[in-house]
Amino acid sequence: MNIFDKMMLIDRRWVFLFLVVVAVTAYVFPHQIPILIEAEVRSIHGFIDTLPKGSIVFVPMDYDPGSMAELHPMTYAIIEQCWRRELKVLVTALSQNGPGMADQALRDIADSLRLDRTYNGEFFEGREIVNGVDYAFLGYKPYPAMVILALGQDFRLPFPLDYYGTPLDSLPMMQGVSNFDDVACAVNISGTNATDYWISYGQARFNFPLAIGVTGVSTAQYYPYYGSGQLFGIMGGMLGAAQYEALADNPGLARSGMPIQLYAHLVIIAFVIMGNIGYFATRRARKRAAGGGRSTMEFTTFLWATFAAFLTLATFSFLYKDNPLYRFAESLVVGATTGYFAIILWHNGLIPKLVYERLDDGHWYYFWLDASRPYYLIPAILGIMIWTRFSKKYSWISRWPLALYIGIGAGAAIPLEMKARVNEQLSAMMREIDWSNFVGHGGFNLIDPFSGLSQLIVFAGAVCALVYFFFSKAHTGALGGMAKFGIWILMIGFGASFGFTVMARISLFINRVQFMDTGWSQAAWDTTNPNYHAGFQIFFWLIVLLVVAYTIFEIVKHVKRPKEADQVESG
Repeated sequence: MNIFDKMMLIDRRWVFLFLVVVAVTAYVFPHQIPILIEAEVRSIHGFIDTLPKGSIVFVPMDYDPGSMAELHPMTYAIIEQCWRRELKVLVTALSQNGPGMADQALRDIADSLRLDRTYNGEFFEGREIVNGVDYAFLGYKPYPAMVILALGQDFRLPFPLDYYGTPLDSLPMMQGVSNFDDVACAVNISGTNATDYWISYGQARFNFPLAIGVTGVSTAQYYPYYGSGQLFGIMGGMLGAAQYEALADNPGLARSGMPIQLYAHLVIIAFVIMGNIGYFATRRARKRAAGGGRSTMEFTTFLWATFAAFLTLATFSFLYKDNPLYRFAESLVVGATTGYFAIILWHNGLIPKLVYERLDDGHWYYFWLDASRPYYLIPAILGIMIWTRFSKKYSWISRWPLALYIGIGAGAAIPLEMKARVNEQLSAMMREIDWSNFVGHGGFNLIDPFSGLSQLIVFAGAVCALVYFFFSKAHTGALGGMAKFGIWILMIGFGASFGFTVMARISLFINRVQFMDTGWSQAAWDTTNPNYHAGFQIFFWLIVLLVVAYTIFEIVKHVKRPKEADQVESG
């Protein structure tokens, strides 16, 4: 076996191990690397930095802890910049797992504003951030499309009360503030498809300035909206967050994680190159053979952090192979998320509208219909009709509410989706090409000398990519040449998406390393507190016992397997 065959047969676990070693080494020896600021990030910072005092910036935080590594630094940098500039912040969370995390982030950022700081040479005196005056947190409601459409009419329709149970009309900040017409801009920070809803149901319908911060996996798909002017800025993944931190002169977790991103990407690129060299070399050989070519947390908090550390290690164990520890962690996350979502729907939907607590202890309920809002009875009846789905005899009844729901959704979605994804994109493609920006012309743009060329490539690439999917005629001659160029454009797009995906996955790993260091291990090694040391010992021996139990399980499984095979052969 030659070296090229060995390249093709490298066990993926060695790749993961080498990647972990490189990433952890970069984390243990922290240092800064230069950050190139992209125009799409600079435009967000510049837009917010020039807003007059008292303006309202709307920040939907539509992500959950799984996206926290990439998106939390964006939230911290943007909201802190707003408060330093004495802007007001209006926050929602359209992800069911996000409200508690958003509330904690607002408190942490408010604490940081108490300190006197200097940003980009400008001194800012510390001040107290007051809920209801400097910010309002509306909380969570399900079904993002309907919530966004309701917000466009009046913020009080989906959120008569804020997250803390205070009527919006009693908040000083909300006096005279009705809908999107009263906000300076919206910056959606999302780890879900909620960004699509904000583009189609928000910006396309109500025409307010919208910028986004998304995970690395999703970044590439939103650049057409930036090019068409539907978005005035994009932050993509941890890299986008690090760029914003650099602009705001406020280094945080994103800046500290960029060296790890850099070296991890270099490792992945090296393995990709090795794999391609091995592939092409072995392919030629096959052709020739064929005849051709430190923490201050309380002890109870530490125990929860210890459990989170255990789940982190259990999840990472899948990199070796599928095992019971990984399946336990996976099942726990899915079950807890489902249960939490059900409780959120109960308390945010059913109880406020139809169910009223009869006793203070909350043990008894009775159905109650507000006489001023009798129309609440209609969705209640439709909801009951859906439950007939479990009856063989009456399941046909459930088709009526489902048909009504789908019909309303389609009626609301089709015109807005057509405007956001077709009309606006076609309008952007039909703009006249600015020939003066080509290199070699007397008036070309020194700031971006290839802007005209880029515009031409985008236009030609879009047309040729569509030609590639035209199957009514053979791809020969000029049509075949256009199709080939189209497939190259598609592959470049897929490659960009893959690069952003890698960045997102490395960001998740960086977040877990930071958690194991600052959120858990420092507390575990705090020898001044014997409780922490005892907790770490408990965790350590728990891991040892689980590893021993799993080893015994694997041995027993492999011992039984030959016996079962013998029985099959003898049968």
